Amino acid sequence: MTCSNGVGKGSKRYPNWQSNLWVITMSDYDESMSSPNLSRWGLWATLGWSLGIIGLFIVSQTFVLVVIVTVVAMVHPELDPNQLTAQIANNGLVLSIATLVSTSVCMGAIAFLIERRRGAGLKRYLELHRPDWRSLLLWCFITIGLIYGLDYLKSLIDAFVDRQPSSFTEDIYNTAQFIPLLYLAVAVAAPLFEEFFFRGFLFQGLYHSWVGTWGAVIVSSALWAVIHLQYDIYDIGSIFVFGVVLAIAQIRTRSLYVPIAMHALNNFIALAHASTG
Repeated sequence: MTCSNGVGKGSKRYPNWQSNLWVITMSDYDESMSSPNLSRWGLWATLGWSLGIIGLFIVSQTFVLVVIVTVVAMVHPELDPNQLTAQIANNGLVLSIATLVSTSVCMGAIAFLIERRRGAGLKRYLELHRPDWRSLLLWCFITIGLIYGLDYLKSLIDAFVDRQPSSFTEDIYNTAQFIPLLYLAVAVAAPLFEEFFFRGFLFQGLYHSWVGTWGAVIVSSALWAVIHLQYDIYDIGSIFVFGVVLAIAQIRTRSLYVPIAMHALNNFIALAHASTG
């Protein structure tokens, strides 16, 4: 496989895949992201629209939950509504449907907002460039190493701290009923929306402001971590670290496809582990 658009290893679009992965300078983005014909949302507009997208995400998922609870309650009126809601909230099939619906709605909203900017488009605004295949493989291997490294770190913590590990992934897997739909939702749809939003729309607005490179990395990663309230504090900390690595990968490769692939790989491995009990 060759680089996209006929761009070779020494191109300006992609940095050398053997360069220092963790050194991020202002020049990493400035050359490719400073087009005078591309108008981006400013900091406060980005934050405001981001809150709107998060609200839209919550509303769309809640709508699916309410519809399903209502239908089940009509079919089984003997069930307690509160218990039914609690059971369905962590049901893998319901989560799959809600994720697919909210992903479609929220990605549509992101596309609409981007298209409203002069000279913008999803590809340019979100850096949707095909990455060098060696860079993609390298970051996928880094993802695998990070997954098992963080799991090992949590096992060390468990030796000193009495905690109950989250069973969320196992719960949704065991209640999915249709496993392919769960994989589609968790390993495809969720990474697409979350990367489009956190390492895409939100990151771009933060980066092109006084917040700067590392501010954009930290803030987008922290916000991404805190939305995962279904996990415990240790897992949320791991998600934050992974978010930082995803942001660095996006900066170093200048391609949102790389963190999307890394995120999808992480979720696929999590589901595969859940399948083994």
